[in-house]
Amino acid sequence: MKLTALIVPTMVFASALAGPTPKHKRDLADYTEILDGAIAQIDIAAADLDGYIAGTVPGTTVQASAEVLVGIINDAATAVAGFDPLTVIDTLQLISRITNLVNDVDALADTIIDAEDEFIADGLNDEVLATLYDFRDAGEALRDALTPKVPSGLQGVANSLADQVVADLERVIAAYTD
Repeated sequence: MKLTALIVPTMVFASALAGPTPKHKRDLADYTEILDGAIAQIDIAAADLDGYIAGTVPGTTVQASAEVLVGIINDAATAVAGFDPLTVIDTLQLISRITNLVNDVDALADTIIDAEDEFIADGLNDEVLATLYDFRDAGEALRDALTPKVPSGLQGVANSLADQVVADLERVIAAYTD
C-alpha cells in the first residue's frame, strides 16, 4: 500500500512535467496536398477561362472558379501556418511543385490579360479586378505562411518563387486598371 501511495503521485508529477501531448507533426505530404489542391484549382480556373474566351463558358463560371481558388489559397495559408517547419530535403522535394504552381499562375495571368476585352464587354471588369486583388492577397498570405517554414538557407529561393506569383498578379492588376 505504501508503495502504491508513492508511485501514483510520482507518476502524476512526472506526467505534469512532461506537458501536453505533442500535436501531430505535419509533414511533406501535408504540404504537397496543399500545393496540389491549389494547382488543381488553377487548372480548373484556366479551363473555365479558356472556355469563356471561346464563348462556351459564362463569365460567372469563371468568376466562381476564381473565387474557389482564392478560398483554397487562403485556407492553405491558414493550414501551413500551423504546420511544422520543413527540412532541407522536404523543401527540395517541394521545389518542383512550387515551380509548377508558379508556371501555372504565369500562364493563367497571361490568359486573364488576353480575356480583358471580353470581361469588359460583359460588364465583369470590376468583379474580375476585385477577385484579382483577393487572389494577390491570398498569394501573399500563402507566401508569408510558407516561407518561414523553409530552412533559412533556402528561404531566398522560396521567397523568389513566391514573389513571381505575386508579380504575375500585380501585372494582371495593372493591365486591368489601365
